[in-house]
Amino acid sequence: MCLLMVIPCQAGTVTVELATNVGDISVVLFPDPNKAPVTVKNFLGYVESGFYDGLIFHRVVADVNSSFFIIQGGGYDPNYELRDPCEPIVNESYNGLSNLRGTIAMARTPEPDSATSQFFINQQDNTMFDRANYGDGYGFCVFGEVVEGMNVVDAIAAEPVGDYITFADGNDHNDVPIGPNSPIIIYAATIIDSNHCWYNLAGDLDGSCEVDFADFELMAANWLDHGSPEEFHVGEATGIDTHDLSGDIFVLEESDDIYTYNLSDESGFTVSVEGHFQRKPAISGQFVVWCDYRNFGSTGTDIYGADISNPNEPNEFDICTAIEGQMDPAIDGNIVVWDDYRTGSRHDIYGYDLSTETEFPICTKISGQQQPAVSGNIVVWRDDRGDDYDIYGADITNQSEPDEFVICDANGDQKQPVISGDIVVWEDNRDPNLAIYGYDLSTDTEFFIVGGEVASYDVSGNIVVWQDERSGECDIYGADITNPNEPNEFVVSTADGEQIQPVVSDGTIAWRDYRDLENDLYWLRLCGYLVGNLNDDCTVDFSDFSTLASQWLDCNIDPAEFCWQ
Repeated sequence: MCLLMVIPCQAGTVTVELATNVGDISVVLFPDPNKAPVTVKNFLGYVESGFYDGLIFHRVVADVNSSFFIIQGGGYDPNYELRDPCEPIVNESYNGLSNLRGTIAMARTPEPDSATSQFFINQQDNTMFDRANYGDGYGFCVFGEVVEGMNVVDAIAAEPVGDYITFADGNDHNDVPIGPNSPIIIYAATIIDSNHCWYNLAGDLDGSCEVDFADFELMAANWLDHGSPEEFHVGEATGIDTHDLSGDIFVLEESDDIYTYNLSDESGFTVSVEGHFQRKPAISGQFVVWCDYRNFGSTGTDIYGADISNPNEPNEFDICTAIEGQMDPAIDGNIVVWDDYRTGSRHDIYGYDLSTETEFPICTKISGQQQPAVSGNIVVWRDDRGDDYDIYGADITNQSEPDEFVICDANGDQKQPVISGDIVVWEDNRDPNLAIYGYDLSTDTEFFIVGGEVASYDVSGNIVVWQDERSGECDIYGADITNPNEPNEFVVSTADGEQIQPVVSDGTIAWRDYRDLENDLYWLRLCGYLVGNLNDDCTVDFSDFSTLASQWLDCNIDPAEFCWQ
């Protein structure tokens, strides 16, 4: 059971006081979305739950022969027993904050995204810990700075230390304080100044940190309103060919280069401009992958990627440069898959785990496989081993031995599969008319979604979207397949001109649009436009009122529930 995380309602600062047996240290934290929101949220969860109370500063590195100077705590008690933390968090060291004297940063293992509860305070400038300077390219995330009590930090740093001190786990530790003030105990960690409401109250519609009559008025204004999603016009994007979407981040191939566009704040960034063809980008979270032609004369087309955690400085890397060529990459989380032609005689499906930097074959049947897609540990593809194209899949939980299975081998061709969670969707030609079918892996159930003049589809969760020509022009339609036996169809956009190639991610739909005879990018969010739609059913109704009423006059005063308690 982990913590009910604190969630800031607005950007600002918050001050935490660490009361120790040497004196008090006051630290201002930076929850601003452009600094360290995840790290601050994590740290404050530990503070508010009392996790740090009674722990020690167990490590001091401040000898003149040291290359860095820190005091580290937040993990062990005075008996050197480790207090079990919650799950690790993402490393936000791309925020540009430097490990200067007085800053506080998260400690971690050699794995970049491994920080939990332990932190350190920089007693001197330790810029070698910054992302740009650290050997692994990640460094350590700064998320605040000491505003009072650096004299206490210096006093702790001056404590004599010992090596080969045996902790409760039986392991020997170095740089352990053993001086007259040791153990250096954190009596209490307390929030002493904050301009935030730290809990995400479902009924706090106006962001006042309280569920009250003002929130009821906002809900009443939209009572029983199903609403109409507002379309947003990003602007002309001449030259867009292929594209993908992850959350609000749209990645596109434009004029043979790769770019991203943040739909929520209307910022655009260059991912890769290499003076050669770069095609078919895909995105998942912080990673973008694409088919790259820079080595076309030697190895053919390759698979490249970039970490866009810092969109101003994408960190580009190669994924596969085997001979003959690789194409059509797809990505979900740390898993990249692609159509591989290294044999020179057939197409195979290969994968790559970004977390372990390991490549592995998924399907290399002599018949040929193409058009892969991935979600979690499930990879799907178009398979040529039968008389027609079929849809196959594999569970790659064990990457050394993928567990292959058939999804659909009906008459006619099935091709271009996409997948989200347990739902696989594909183009199906079993009947004279083209159709879109789906398959629920959790129930082993196939279902029909829509037929007719349909093309270019995508799926995210229980939402499927597609390009539809029932009006004689290309429009965008969608369906909620929560009940796969009765897909709930809806219109996304039927504006003048052509709307084509929709993509969907977490309720956000984007597409190419020619309503003004230009190749533009439009998008909308399915339910986010309805104030009061607390239950994400795209209707403000009694179920939402019940949610609001359950937290009536709640002012965020209860402590967070924490995993270690």
